Amino acid sequence: MPASIVSTHLARALALLAPAPPPPGVTRYLGLYAPSFHPHTLVTIDCPSGHAGEVRLASFATGLHAPSELPAHWEDRAVVDEARIEALRRLLDPLALADADARVCIDGIALLGAITAVDGTTSSFEARSPRPGDPSHTWFAALHALARELLKQEATQLRLEQLHGYLALGPPLADLGGVPRHLRIFGHLTSDDEPALRDFFAAAPPGAPVLVDLRNFEGMAGALFPVLRSLDRSPRPVAWFAPDGVQQRLLAAAVDPSHLFSGLEAARRYLAGKAAGSAPPAE
Repeated sequence: MPASIVSTHLARALALLAPAPPPPGVTRYLGLYAPSFHPHTLVTIDCPSGHAGEVRLASFATGLHAPSELPAHWEDRAVVDEARIEALRRLLDPLALADADARVCIDGIALLGAITAVDGTTSSFEARSPRPGDPSHTWFAALHALARELLKQEATQLRLEQLHGYLALGPPLADLGGVPRHLRIFGHLTSDDEPALRDFFAAAPPGAPVLVDLRNFEGMAGALFPVLRSLDRSPRPVAWFAPDGVQQRLLAAAVDPSHLFSGLEAARRYLAGKAAGSAPPAE
C-alpha cells in the first residue's frame, strides 16, 4: 500500500498499543512492527539511569483493518537488568536513523521507531523491510532480540517468531535443549535453508530423542522433504508436534504417521515410552 497509508496505519496502531509516557529521567526505545500478514506488535524498553528497566510487548490478537475495528490485544512485561540496558544504549544510541524512502509497501514489513529522551522529547523514524546492515535493521532487530530473550508468555514468543522472517534474522530454527531435545521450527523454510536445517538436526547428541515442535510453522519448500525423512528414519526416537494442517505436509514428506502428535505432552509421553523401551500408542 502507499507509504502515506502505511504511516496512517502505524500511527493508529501506536495510539492503541502504546503505554503511558515514560516518567522523567527514563529513556524509552520503541519499535512498532506492522507486518503484511500478521498483527501489529509494539515493543518498548524503558531505561532508567543506573537502575533496572522494563521491556514491554503489546500485540493485537488479529489484524488491524477497518477503522471501526478495535481488535483485542495483550501485553507482556519483564525486568531488564542494568547490564542489558547499558549494552542496548551502546548499540542503539550511535545509530544514524532517518525515515525510509516513500516506497510502495505491498508485502514485507513497515516499521516505526522512536526514542524518548530523559527530558521527554521524542524523535521518530520509519522503515520498510530493512536489510541486515542498515541502521534501522539494527534498531528493530535489537528490540526484537531483547523481547524474545526476556518475555516468556507463549503468545508473545509465537508473535516474535512470526516477526523473525520479516526481519531477515536467519533460518527460523531454535534449539531449546532439554530431554528430549526440543527443536522448534517456525515461519517459512525455503530451499536455501537446507544446509542450516541439516546442521540443526545433526546438532542433537547421537541417539538422543528429539521432539520437533511445529506449532508456529507456516510452510516449506518441497525440496526439504528429504531432510525431514532423514531425521524421521534415523535410529534416534523422533516425535513431531504439529497442528493438523502441518501434519498433512509431514505426511506428504513421508514422515511415519505414528510419529505425529497434536499435543505436546502426548509427544513427550511417546518419547518417554521409547526411552523406557515400550512406547505408548500414538494419538
